[in-house]
Amino acid sequence: MDGGFKKSLLQGKLDLKVSFSDLFHTNRTFRKSLSKLVENERRNASDSRWIAFTFQYQMGGKLSAGKVRSSEELRRF
Repeated sequence: MDGGFKKSLLQGKLDLKVSFSDLFHTNRTFRKSLSKLVENERRNASDSRWIAFTFQYQMGGKLSAGKVRSSEELRRF
């Protein structure tokens, strides 16, 4: 089971996120190989769980569209 939570604070300037993967430790593998001479089984139960904390702060204001160029400036090119 994977999931996460996000909370915005300070009028949307601060985002706090918590993400997790394989919360109940269900990601396990089982392999079995058969041949005439050998039977091989492998069970893998390595820890695949993880959790991440993310803090993001947006500084500054809105981006401007840029300055409008006059026709005189455009004629120079």
